[in-house]
Amino acid sequence: LRSGTPLRLDHLRRVDYQHAAGILLPTREFEAGSAPDELTIKTLMSAAHPDDDIEAADMPLVVAEIFDADRLETARRAYPGPAEFIGTPQIISRLLAQNTRHRGLSSVYNELLGGAGQQIYVRECPSLEGRRLADIAACFDQAVLLGVAHHGRLDALYANNEQTVAAADRLAFIAREFEDCTPTREPESNAAGRIHAASDTEVEARRRRVLVLGWNQKVPSLLAEFDAYTRERVEVDVFSLLAVDERETILRRKGVMLNHARVRHIEGDLTSHYEMTRLDVSGYDSIVLVASDWLGSADAADARMLLGYLVLSQVLENVETKPAVVVESMSTDNANLFDQANVERLVSPDLQASMLTQVALRRELHWVLEELFSAGGAEIEFRHIDRLGLADTSESFDTLRRARAAHGEVLLGTLHRSDESMPRLLLNPEDKQAPIALSARDELVVLAIG
Repeated sequence: LRSGTPLRLDHLRRVDYQHAAGILLPTREFEAGSAPDELTIKTLMSAAHPDDDIEAADMPLVVAEIFDADRLETARRAYPGPAEFIGTPQIISRLLAQNTRHRGLSSVYNELLGGAGQQIYVRECPSLEGRRLADIAACFDQAVLLGVAHHGRLDALYANNEQTVAAADRLAFIAREFEDCTPTREPESNAAGRIHAASDTEVEARRRRVLVLGWNQKVPSLLAEFDAYTRERVEVDVFSLLAVDERETILRRKGVMLNHARVRHIEGDLTSHYEMTRLDVSGYDSIVLVASDWLGSADAADARMLLGYLVLSQVLENVETKPAVVVESMSTDNANLFDQANVERLVSPDLQASMLTQVALRRELHWVLEELFSAGGAEIEFRHIDRLGLADTSESFDTLRRARAAHGEVLLGTLHRSDESMPRLLLNPEDKQAPIALSARDELVVLAIG
């Protein structure tokens, strides 16, 4: 451990940053009076002037967290070396928005980004060059093939039945370990890919009502994400102490133009039982609680949100069909306090830190995350077992995989909701030929093409 500030070049030289394999620059979201992106960009500019005459390509890889999407391009100009600039607040906003559309999705994201269990890997497989992606989907006994990462993007499996693996392409997988992402079978010949033009279980366009409780710097990105779901009619109410005119000014300055989603701003205190009762919270499909970053610390933000959560629980106590609740927590310890069955939890600092470290180790992973966690691209969704006519049956993962492939979807695993408590997630089972018992309340977890 070394002390110092990354804002000073002499302190950076003290740790010999020029010879580092990678440099991680997280933001300081709750530091009082801080301007996180300004500090990050100043550090990038300092690191861009090493002692030696080093070519840009030979400079250390920088993985930097940028809080404001407007500053992503500015950050790229500040550092000429290899770099990945991750708009983690935008990604967290996408996760929150997607969780309002698909109940149970937080369990998938928490596992894939949690640093343990199933993770996303990318690696080259030279032996598969020239083969169709559809033909190699069944080559991996210990992994699930997602697609190919190249040219700064992820091309999902089955997006194009004729796509082949080119030289230097990297395949993207879900697996337990990097070593599991090696082919264990020979490619198939003319394997069936996408047959149907659209999924037979595609989400119907309908009206959804979402209530956002609280305000922070992620909310503009969250509203922009709701606006991007043009195949749905989304009505969003934002309930916060921050004055409406201030919120509208923030949205204008960030260039958030809401052309599709219908957004209504309401002033009020989420910790006040009286003010919460006038919202008629039972009329919403989903409720999102966001941490208040103006309080100066993560603990203070969680404390206020816990109070708001208790007030919300009290208001919903006699509601028969409760809306889904998605909570953005600042601490794993505090996240365990949101313990009701209808509540999903995202610990945003943990997810942000995991994304930074994983991208530092596997740079192409950034391309995969951008594709999976953005509107309009490939998206993780659920398929209800009863709607597929598979209730009370047993099918192997491989059989289910081939059935979903015909609809252009990649089977990732199953979500079992037989127990009234927490659902049980099973991604990438070790034995893909073993039968999986399916009940009417269970769901398939798939990667669907947007």
